[in-house]
Amino acid sequence: MFYFTNKKGERIEYDTSRIIPLHSNIATPSYDYITETTDLGQMLVLDRHLQPRSIDVVFLLKGYDFQDTYLLRDELYRLLAQEKELYLHEKELPYKRWKVILQGEHMGDKGYTYASYSLSFLAINGYAESVASTLSKKTFDENVWQFGQGLSWDENNKYIHSTNKFTINNIGDIAINPAQMPLKIEVLGETKNLQIINHTNGSKWTYNGLTLANDRILLDGINSYKNNTNIFGSTNKQLIKLERGKNEIELIGATNTTTTFDFSFYYY
Repeated sequence: MFYFTNKKGERIEYDTSRIIPLHSNIATPSYDYITETTDLGQMLVLDRHLQPRSIDVVFLLKGYDFQDTYLLRDELYRLLAQEKELYLHEKELPYKRWKVILQGEHMGDKGYTYASYSLSFLAINGYAESVASTLSKKTFDENVWQFGQGLSWDENNKYIHSTNKFTINNIGDIAINPAQMPLKIEVLGETKNLQIINHTNGSKWTYNGLTLANDRILLDGINSYKNNTNIFGSTNKQLIKLERGKNEIELIGATNTTTTFDFSFYYY
């Protein structure tokens, strides 16, 4: 079973007694490999890049007659086509979502009042993302968490810190590159020539400037702001990346600050 939501997280509603989602199939991860062959003929893998993944879903359309079955097909077209960004959820794992684009369709077995109808999607990123973010409450009552998302009640993972050295735990399967995935880092308070360093992978961001107690530094993807002013030109033009698992973060040049890491988690 499966269902769809839009970018806002709103469920795309249709009559599930007549447009019945049956099952979905998500392809295994695949990669584009960058290789090099040595003089001895040995192939070396230098790097790999995750490729988009196909997702096939099947509906049962139950019409009142042959024509009505095709009208149900067109209704499904309309509902899915009106969304600029579309997400697919498996009912068994509802709090992981796949960003998809529609690629094709196929009308299978059909009778006078029913038809099997298949749609082919492409998960363009090759991975699923959590509905929750680091700022969501860690409780199942929030209806954004489930088993299999890397949560541990034995660890008190924090993403808001008032010290200059702390750990950020990326509990997903995939490292986070803010050039490709949403990542917001906010530093509120007094700084001078601020440096943010991830000692786990060596990534480092610096700002040549000052902030006062009520000022806010925001790293939002590839952009950097002081309050609402872009300060990209006064930085080292680098990004803070997060590895899978624990990342040891240090702030240099910060006093009396609060630092927040806001991001989702990503899964194969």
